[in-house]
Amino acid sequence: MSFLNSIILLLVIGLISTNSEKPDIHYFIIDQADFKVHCKTNINSFTCSTSADNLSDTLKVYVYKDQSIARFNNANIQVPVQSFNCGIKQLTKDFHETLDSDKYPYLKVRINFIKANNTSDDLTAEITLNIAGQNKEYNFPIELAKESNQYNCEGSNTISLNDFELDTPDRFFGMVKVRENVSLKFNLKAIEVNNVY
Repeated sequence: MSFLNSIILLLVIGLISTNSEKPDIHYFIIDQADFKVHCKTNINSFTCSTSADNLSDTLKVYVYKDQSIARFNNANIQVPVQSFNCGIKQLTKDFHETLDSDKYPYLKVRINFIKANNTSDDLTAEITLNIAGQNKEYNFPIELAKESNQYNCEGSNTISLNDFELDTPDRFFGMVKVRENVSLKFNLKAIEVNNVY
């Protein structure tokens, strides 16, 4: 996608200032955050999920017209590890233990920026994940939709538990082993607010 098309894309979602020298500043409140972790074993698969409503986090976003990029200031989301449910009690317990939830009770997500790439559907979010005290940056392909002052952001990517120095659990004397690569999917709903400060 050309530079001009990138600008048009961000104009469509309503986040570009007419002044290219200074960023346009926007404020958002996260209304809902859903996270799903899809895991595979050597014999089957399972999904652990959690949802949080009415979050109070206020995000300050700097949008740069000349770079087709939106940078976030202190866009931190804390997800209680104990809130994840895997559908089966033992799987849920194993998941909590794998993420060492007693010592590290939160999975932390920080949104660094969202950037337009090559096509109108090609958006990338750089996200820093903090799991079990370890930080790792990932680029998540995302879909961003806007309706009035409400935004919906969906993204997914494969992450490795080894990146966070986590040991994958096994069951039945090692006959059932969780694979190190898992799929993380998120869905964030945010409302743009005015005159926050």
